[in-house]
Amino acid sequence: MVPNPNTARQAAPNLSKDIVQKTRKQLLHYRKKTGIISIILNSDYETIDGASGNWVCEHYYCRNKEECRKDHRLVIEEAYRLGNTFIHLCHRNFVLWGLPLTQDNKIIGGAISGFVLFEQNRSQLSKYLEDFPLIESSQAFLSSKSVSSYSKLLFDVFKSGKLIDVDLFKLSEEKAYIQKEIGEKLIENKQKGAFDKHIIYEKQENLMNSIKFCDIDDIRDNLNDVLSEIFLEGIANIKLLKFRMLELFVLISRTMMEVGGDIDDFYHLTTQYTKNTENLDDIYSFSIWLKEVLDDFISTLISTRKKLGQVNRAIEFIKQNLDKKLLLSEVAATVTMSESRFSCIFRQETGTSFPEYVNSVKIEKAKEMIAQGTDSLTEIAASLCFYDQSYFTKTFRKYAGLTPKQYHKKIKTTS
Repeated sequence: MVPNPNTARQAAPNLSKDIVQKTRKQLLHYRKKTGIISIILNSDYETIDGASGNWVCEHYYCRNKEECRKDHRLVIEEAYRLGNTFIHLCHRNFVLWGLPLTQDNKIIGGAISGFVLFEQNRSQLSKYLEDFPLIESSQAFLSSKSVSSYSKLLFDVFKSGKLIDVDLFKLSEEKAYIQKEIGEKLIENKQKGAFDKHIIYEKQENLMNSIKFCDIDDIRDNLNDVLSEIFLEGIANIKLLKFRMLELFVLISRTMMEVGGDIDDFYHLTTQYTKNTENLDDIYSFSIWLKEVLDDFISTLISTRKKLGQVNRAIEFIKQNLDKKLLLSEVAATVTMSESRFSCIFRQETGTSFPEYVNSVKIEKAKEMIAQGTDSLTEIAASLCFYDQSYFTKTFRKYAGLTPKQYHKKIKTTS
């Protein structure tokens, strides 16, 4: 699940003197490179050290300790959640950015840097320097581009000083990207106009098909599409949201088992789902977990099922084009494979050659059409692209054990 700052703070250990000293050392190094002031916070978001002497922002300009703590908490917890430095405009319009200090995946403190104004506020320079005498006037006002650059540099400084858990932050950053993907789909669907309660079933079907073909890009896109529709439908009804999520989970589980999933794995996932649902209060928490399930499944299955996924797409193409002359080169191209590789894999997965498979499918279709009794044998042969009647008869006998006429007579007798 995505890191939860509130959970991360529970029973968080206090900052040790060693960590404070290491943090202060890195922030002083950061100040030498940038001229930017920084402060160090404990797990309660109280300022415990200034990296430029006994300086804390609430002692100067605003003198409102509680409002400052709220801003500092927001910066640290959002940075923890997003897995990167977080830039914030505080309640007195100063630009701040910062990072958490973590231990055992818990927030034990943090560092806040910045305390600058955007360059369009340059007319306030004299007042600003009066309130913040320790800052260099050249760094009092920054462009948004400079703020982004300095924010990134703080991350690099913390990383080099081993003050952050890089793996945790990488994971958090990936989770934030997932949330961004869903948000983009949500906006896209909102722009399409009125909500259609039936469209969700069409999008669920698209998702199931992409899982069957093990197409990672399509799975991600279709899952985001379904999740955004669920959110639009259940935005004000958490019970409906949970029901839709359960419905989606069951559909995905069933589909994954159809294409090679292990029943024991899905029993374990169902137990996880039950636990997760108890704490589910928004679509993003569940969808992040669901995406992880899909990613794990696909990464396990992809090496053995990728070939079959390509063959399945080829088979689907064959079935949809029985009225055409199907060439090996053409079908191989539809699944982006060379003729020789496709021919080899097709035989491995189906147990027969490409021409034999095409003919067997055509004959099965011919048997259906004969049973329907609406077309003559000549018309059936032509509709399935057999170049003459004798070849059609010969092929039909090979796969059905009877000639078309004999099969037609048998059908009439038994019906």
